[in-house]
Amino acid sequence: MAVLPPGIRLFLSFSRDQWFRTLVLLLTFLFYCSFHLSRKPITIVKGELHRHCSEPHEVELHSYKEFVILNHPPLNPSQNASRCGWAPFDKKNYKQLLGALDYSFLCAYAVGMYFSGMIGERLPLRFFLSWGMVTSGIFTALFGLGYFYNIHNLSYYIIIQILNGLVQTTGWPSVVTCIGNWFGKGKRGFIMGVWNSHTSVGNILGSFIAGYWVKSCWGMSFLVPGIIIMLMGVTCFFFLVEHPQDINSDPPMVPKSCNGLTTQNKVLLITEQQIEEEWESRTGWVHLRYPTHQVMPTKRTEVASNSSSAISLGGTKNSGK
Repeated sequence: MAVLPPGIRLFLSFSRDQWFRTLVLLLTFLFYCSFHLSRKPITIVKGELHRHCSEPHEVELHSYKEFVILNHPPLNPSQNASRCGWAPFDKKNYKQLLGALDYSFLCAYAVGMYFSGMIGERLPLRFFLSWGMVTSGIFTALFGLGYFYNIHNLSYYIIIQILNGLVQTTGWPSVVTCIGNWFGKGKRGFIMGVWNSHTSVGNILGSFIAGYWVKSCWGMSFLVPGIIIMLMGVTCFFFLVEHPQDINSDPPMVPKSCNGLTTQNKVLLITEQQIEEEWESRTGWVHLRYPTHQVMPTKRTEVASNSSSAISLGGTKNSGK
């Protein structure tokens, strides 16, 4: 019999459950990484939406030659851009306009997160997350299409930011719930530490993609991340397994003692017993343990003065005098 290749031996060294847990960890990592990837372009493109330009009379004499070179009109000027940026962000109030893009997204994200948690509990996670990723990709791409279709309406970009902020809230509750279903409380510090790096990875990739296209065609800085997150949404629909029970897999292990008590309760019980034994050895008194609900026996005694009867807890007769 031939020796198995090293790659096959490595594959067989892991159980079926371990492979599925690895798959879920990798998929959820990529899914939320794509969410951050699609949020990053707006911060990169702001410098292109409004360029810091100056009029000739505002430039110092020693730098006028550099000003003429930098602001010389190209041979084939683009109809989509002005000298100071992209309208309406080329005005003097550009800071307020760019700020409106930010807080419209953030406000929608804050409000949507409250409702996404409740909705996600009542819908299948795979459908909910897939829908959120695909729609988020559509809105991200629509922002970039404003470049190609020469759209200069501020309301168009703000509405897209609001809608994108709402659907982006489907990501975090879904992926965290899925990770909890598969890994439980065991090694959650290690798992969350490694898995939570998707934030940094997504921001790095988003900055790289947006920075590559920002000068030549800033619309592609939104279009490419939008396509990526849509593809991740399709991948989620076809491959994400929400819970181990869906594939007849073992649930996450919960540490227990031999008496069925959790480890924490067992430690508390041992500590209490040690305190009682120490107290008995010092005082010589035996600590008696009574049940929570104790029934005390009573004795019925006859009263000598009359024919009526009474109940005596102490078991002694009352003479009636």
